[in-house]
Amino acid sequence: MKNLRVSIKAILLAFITLVSTAGFTMAADNAASAEIRAMAIKERVYELKAMDYGHMSRKEKKEVRAEVKELKKELQAMHPNTYVYIGGGTLILILILILLLL
Repeated sequence: MKNLRVSIKAILLAFITLVSTAGFTMAADNAASAEIRAMAIKERVYELKAMDYGHMSRKEKKEVRAEVKELKKELQAMHPNTYVYIGGGTLILILILILLLL
């Protein structure tokens, strides 16, 4: 019985490690491409801000403002400010379950 528990713990640990490393590598690839796109967006916004608006027509100014707004929305979509809230009671319950399973 003790050998069974030890082997189950080892298998569980190996599985968790395998899943977490695969998730981290995929997240790193996505993060790298997102950072490249974010830098391109920032560069484009700096170009638009550096333009001389003095001799542009009203329509051209409106198009530039719309482009800046779209770029800003895209940048915010790449870096959402979301998080998961776990309350104290829930955290204690999760820890107890982990201790019981291991």
